[in-house]
Amino acid sequence: MIDVSRTYDMGTSTVMALDGINLSVSRGEFLAVVGPSGSGKSTLLNLIGGLDRPSEGRVRVLGSDLSNLSEEEMTRFRRENVGMVFQFFHLIPHLNALDNIMISRMFEADCSVERALRLLDQLGLKDRMSHLPGELSGGEQQRVSLARALFNEPDILLADEPTGNVDTKMGSSIVKLLKDQKKWGRTIILVSHDMNVAREADRIVELKDGRVVPG
Repeated sequence: MIDVSRTYDMGTSTVMALDGINLSVSRGEFLAVVGPSGSGKSTLLNLIGGLDRPSEGRVRVLGSDLSNLSEEEMTRFRRENVGMVFQFFHLIPHLNALDNIMISRMFEADCSVERALRLLDQLGLKDRMSHLPGELSGGEQQRVSLARALFNEPDILLADEPTGNVDTKMGSSIVKLLKDQKKWGRTIILVSHDMNVAREADRIVELKDGRVVPG
């Protein structure tokens, strides 16, 4: 991220979500991003994942300048390179847990039911695979969201509060699963309010008022 700012027009005012961010993340690094609510953490993830575009500055990921990609190219970039764990899950309500995991590749030749079932088992959800999101607890929906992000075996995993809706034991299992992704050379960028979770990362970056806190 090079001199990246992101502002939002709220009608009567403008909100500066990110203000001149400069940040480099190495391939295979596990980075934790911390900071108070409203500091720009989720905006930062959305820009790296190509879900949003900067108002100023450049975001380069895996050699691509995301600012120069068309919407079609951006969609392909996300599908092929990025797995995202959303804070509010974004599961499809009429699909069961198994289908929500496989949705992005359901009609492709490399769609593996076995891989989806393995992820469900790792996350303690194998007996819930036929349940709809409305039949799952918040913690279970969070784990389905994580399994969906991992299913594509992405180069970059972006996780927004992945342990925020689970108990301590399951939180530890999720952090271990994230750390295990480094074995495959994946880059993990995690947002968390929990410093015990953040300390498991290789490096911690703190945001405040849309800026990186020097440290």
